[in-house]
Amino acid sequence: MIDVAMAMPIFGDDVKVPFDKFGWFYTRNGSADLTGVFNVFTGADDLAKLGQMHTWNYQENTGFFESFCGMTNGSAGEFQPQHLKPGGSIGLFTPDMCRTVPLDYLKTVEIEGLKGYKFAGGPRSVDNGTLYPENLCYCGGECVPSGVMNISACRFGSPVFMSYPHFYNGDQYFVDQVEGLEPKQEDHEFYMVVEPNTGIPLEVAARFQVNMLVEPIEGIALYKDVPRIFFPLIWFEQKVRITPEMADQLKVLPIVLLSGHIFAGVCLAIGLILLCWAPVEHMISWCRRRRYDLKNPTKTNGDYKSRSHYASAEELKSKASTLICEKSTSGTPDSSPLLARRGQKATIVPTMSKSQTGDSVATASTSVSENK
Repeated sequence: MIDVAMAMPIFGDDVKVPFDKFGWFYTRNGSADLTGVFNVFTGADDLAKLGQMHTWNYQENTGFFESFCGMTNGSAGEFQPQHLKPGGSIGLFTPDMCRTVPLDYLKTVEIEGLKGYKFAGGPRSVDNGTLYPENLCYCGGECVPSGVMNISACRFGSPVFMSYPHFYNGDQYFVDQVEGLEPKQEDHEFYMVVEPNTGIPLEVAARFQVNMLVEPIEGIALYKDVPRIFFPLIWFEQKVRITPEMADQLKVLPIVLLSGHIFAGVCLAIGLILLCWAPVEHMISWCRRRRYDLKNPTKTNGDYKSRSHYASAEELKSKASTLICEKSTSGTPDSSPLLARRGQKATIVPTMSKSQTGDSVATASTSVSENK
């Protein structure tokens, strides 16, 4: 078919067919870049944004839908928000559909011994705005019955509509158009099981159906009597599940995270205690020195300072006598009132006096009399 098309004159040399074969999802084995450039948050500034979409093809808006519907919200698929709560929802940005598919909380399940929250594509993801008015911006000009997602703008204007297999969660209108359709939850549901603390997917079943809108086309006799139907072309499933080995590693992760939080809390508590104790210890030390100074004052150069000698009058008398003897034998000029001159007799009389603090302090007075 491609060879015949290339041989037609209307193509010419200026028109290049990008593929050499025709097939569904041809070259989608990772060898061709068809999904665009993803820019996601690393979680460095906010861990809750880890793995969440920032831009697609360097744009925060896809440009294919109006208002909120055109925003690049949700995750890229590898990570979901951490610390999830039952009853919420998550979003999965799908580049083939140029939009975010919402998945609502369904129930709590267990995968390989790990608790996980199951989020599934419910009626909200394929509603035409009847039940959820926020979905009106996905209509693309014409709202069709609930059950399919119009991605014509994303697919170069082709009348392509996505749905769940067998129009699961869709209007009965679609099921009645085609014979042999039997939508079943266990076979056709799109779901993702996420570990709530880390946001790591435990099991994923991605199921979609590609539908083509077939309707009469003016000027083409072949489509003159064709009824307007959404004809299913193909549906596919991609299913993955965490291995037992990876599940065992994931079981240890919450313990490691908890240990880190406990260690950080202990270090913070110790730091606060030391920070508060430093001024308290300084105040206690200052109070001890102050109390000692008040109990043991002595005046030197006009200032009171503490001392521990001259505790008694006898000791003071002994010290004074020694000083007099040293002065009298040194032969130095008489410059001290305690120096005994020739023919004079020094007498030391101990007395008791009151200090400024009210404590008794032993002092001594010296009287000099002339020997006759």
